[in-house]
Amino acid sequence: MSPESPMGYAMWDSLAEKVYMGRSIPLTKNEMKAKIKKCWRQKGIEEVRKSTTLRRKRSYTTVNTTTKLILVVLVVVVVVVVVVVVVVVVVVVVVVVVVVTAVVVVVVIVVITAAAVVAAVEVVVVVVVIVVVVVVVVVILVVNIHQTFFLLDRFRALIDERCCRSRCTEPINVVALNVALLTNTNIGSGQHTTPTSLEQH
Repeated sequence: MSPESPMGYAMWDSLAEKVYMGRSIPLTKNEMKAKIKKCWRQKGIEEVRKSTTLRRKRSYTTVNTTTKLILVVLVVVVVVVVVVVVVVVVVVVVVVVVVVTAVVVVVVIVVITAAAVVAAVEVVVVVVVIVVVVVVVVVILVVNIHQTFFLLDRFRALIDERCCRSRCTEPINVVALNVALLTNTNIGSGQHTTPTSLEQH
């Protein structure tokens, strides 16, 4: 029986122990063969079963240890994978949060800028409207002042003409002057006058 086989490996320890029991001098090759054959014949069936059971227990222990080692390695691999996945998820979440925050900040800045531009445009429109109103009022006032001065000049010219014709001996008829002023009629002659003819007088 070969020591490499399971049965031989199970029996070899007990067989070697019996072969070398009480021997301090090494055995020769022939003595070794004879001693092994003798000890093998002396081994009973119960001892063979006991050795086989012991071998099975050792094999089970080895398999159990290997299984535990494999389980530990698997657990370590799973933990490492979970940690890597968690780290990747955290990094992705942080990146998404940063991107969303940047987008929100940009949108807020754009909205604030748009509101500022709209407010500035409204202010400009209000200023332009005020300027236009002021210009229109000024133009109206200038035109009215010009017409007022023109009417005053005509009134003065009519008074002068009336005074020259009557040599200021007759009282001035204010109603007639107003009518002449409004109708552009020459007092006393019944002719219509123009501003040019009035200026000549």
